[in-house]
Amino acid sequence: MHIKIGEILNSQIGSKFSKMIPVQLTKIDDFQLDPEQNLELEIFRVPHGLAVIIQPQKLTGQAMCGRSLVNFRTNIVTVLSEEHFYTEAPEHDDLEEYALIKQKSCEIDLEPVINQAVLLAVPAVFYKPGTKPLHKMDSTGNKPFANLKDLLK
Repeated sequence: MHIKIGEILNSQIGSKFSKMIPVQLTKIDDFQLDPEQNLELEIFRVPHGLAVIIQPQKLTGQAMCGRSLVNFRTNIVTVLSEEHFYTEAPEHDDLEEYALIKQKSCEIDLEPVINQAVLLAVPAVFYKPGTKPLHKMDSTGNKPFANLKDLLK
């Protein structure tokens, strides 16, 4: 997802812009996002570039229960994500990660920051409300891994 940023780069340092960006991830493991959902981005003009921030936001979709294998509707909340874009490499090295602005086209690629916000919010396993995850004891009351400790002696 590329956006043009010429107008933003020509604004005063400290200016803030908001943009709605469509989420293009459709299927993530056992979770499928509903179509036509948007994330709101905050873009700040900083010296020599931009800071793009995605605040936590709710997305909806279909998930598969890890226990019953039944599909159900659920929500996820994106994690706070931030990416810095500069016209040239910054002199200070306190930023571990940043991206460079494409000078010719005057655009930035937002896919990494959107992926970070969404993918880090998706749990490894979904459980339908009312179902509980499996515990160390199976349904008959046996402890299937109880004998493993004897193997290590």
